[in-house]
Amino acid sequence: MKIWLIAAMSADGKIAEKAEQSSLDWTSAEDTQFFVEKTKEAGVVVMGRTTFSTIGKGLKDRRVIVMTKNPTEATPVEGVEFTNNSPADLVKRLISEGVETLALGGGASVYSQFLDAGLVDEVFLTLEPFLFGNGVPLGEKFARVNLELVDTRKLNARSVLLHYRVQRSFMKPVIERTVDWQYHHLLKKILEEGVDVKPIQGEGSRMLLGAQMHFDLANGFPMITERDLGGRFMIGALGEHFAFLHGARTQEELKAFGCAWWKKWVTKERCDIFGLPEGDLGPGSYGPAWTAFPTSEGEPFNQIEHVVKQIKERPNLRTHIISPWIPQYTLQHSGIPPRKVVVAPCHGYLHILVFPETKQISVHHFQRSGDVPVGVVFNIIQYAAFTMMIAQATGYTPKELVYTISDAHIYESQFEHVKQLLDREPRVFPTMYMDSTVNDLLDFRPEHFTVADYTPHEAMIIPTPV
Repeated sequence: MKIWLIAAMSADGKIAEKAEQSSLDWTSAEDTQFFVEKTKEAGVVVMGRTTFSTIGKGLKDRRVIVMTKNPTEATPVEGVEFTNNSPADLVKRLISEGVETLALGGGASVYSQFLDAGLVDEVFLTLEPFLFGNGVPLGEKFARVNLELVDTRKLNARSVLLHYRVQRSFMKPVIERTVDWQYHHLLKKILEEGVDVKPIQGEGSRMLLGAQMHFDLANGFPMITERDLGGRFMIGALGEHFAFLHGARTQEELKAFGCAWWKKWVTKERCDIFGLPEGDLGPGSYGPAWTAFPTSEGEPFNQIEHVVKQIKERPNLRTHIISPWIPQYTLQHSGIPPRKVVVAPCHGYLHILVFPETKQISVHHFQRSGDVPVGVVFNIIQYAAFTMMIAQATGYTPKELVYTISDAHIYESQFEHVKQLLDREPRVFPTMYMDSTVNDLLDFRPEHFTVADYTPHEAMIIPTPV
C-alpha cells in the first residue's frame, strides 16, 4: 500500500492558525483542486476528528475514515467511517480489503501518528504565502523523517507544491544500535602488539599482520566517531571512489568528482620516477585496473561493468571478484621495466557475496596495506557505500562489510594522535540515506548520500607520510 501525506502549510510551517480552522479559509483554489484530484486518485482518505469537523460531511467519490478515540459516540454520516484503530492496525485492515493507496488529509495528530509509525511513503506540501507566527504545526513528537525531493510545481503566482519521497533505511533505529569498538580495539592492538618496521616512506611504523573487522550495516554506517569525518572529508572519500569506478587516473579527473587530496602524491618529481606526466597516477592505478584491465586479446576489460552483469544473471556464483592489481604494472625489480603506477593500489580488492534466498549482499574487502589512523577510515566509508550501491543497483539489501587489512599500520608521527583517539570512547554509528531513485552503479554522486544521527568527537587532523 502507498500512503500519501497531503497538506497545505504557511511559509513558517503551520497547517492552521488555530485548531478548528478550515483550510478553505486561507488556502488557494489551486491547492483545493489538487487536494480533490489527489484524494480521488487515492480513493480512501483518513483524517482526524477535528479536521473532519471543519468539513462535516463525506467527500464525493471518496471513502472517508475518521480517526477518533470514541467512534461509537460519533454521529453517523453517510460515506464516513469512524475508527479507533491505530495507524498500523488500520493499514493492515485496509490492505486485507484490497486498498492500494491511502491519502492522509490531516490534521497534525493523524500526520504525527502515521509519520511516527513509519507508514508514510510520499509527502505533498503546498506552501501558501503566509507567516502565521502562531498556529498548528504539521506534526509533533515523531522521529525524524528524511525526505528526497521528487518535484516542485508552481500552482499559481504565489503558491508552490512540493512533492517528496520518504527515504527508507534498512538500518536499525539508533536507539537499538550497539557501539562498535572494532576500530578502537585495532588501534590499541597495533600500538601494544605491533611490530616496528621501516617502510619505503622513510618514516618508521608499527604494523600488525592480518587485521579484520566485520561491520553489520544494520547497526549503522561504519563512519568512525572518534573524530569527525563528516562534510568535506566524507565527500572527498566518496568522490575518490566514484572517480575510480569511472576509470579516473589523473588528479584533474579525481578533482572533477570532488576529491582533491591526491595532489602531493602526483607531483612532477614523483611522476618523473615512473615516466609519467605530472598529475598522472598511471595505468596501474585503481581506475584503469577496475575499468580497463589489460588482456591478451588487446581489448581492455571493465571489471565493474561485467561483475554487475554477472550478479544480475548468475547471483549464486562465488566469482563476483574485482581486483585493482595489474602485476606487470605494479611489481618492480631490475629484470622488468619501471612500474606504471605512482602509488601501487593499497585497497580495492573486492569479493561480493550474494544471497538470493534472503535478497541480501555482503562485501569482503581486502586491503594489502592500510594506514589505519588516516587512509583506512576513508576506505571504510568508500566500501560501505559501495556495498549499499551495488545492492541497490542489483536489487538486494546490504548486509555486511567484512574488512580485512594485511599490513595494518600506524606511523610514528601518528602515535600521539592515536593515543588521543583512544582516550575518546566510540559512539553509535550514524545512519546513511541513499537516493532510492539511482539504480545504476555509475550514476551515484556524493549528493545522493545523506548522513544522519552522526555524533562524533571533534575533528582531528592526523599527518601521513607521502
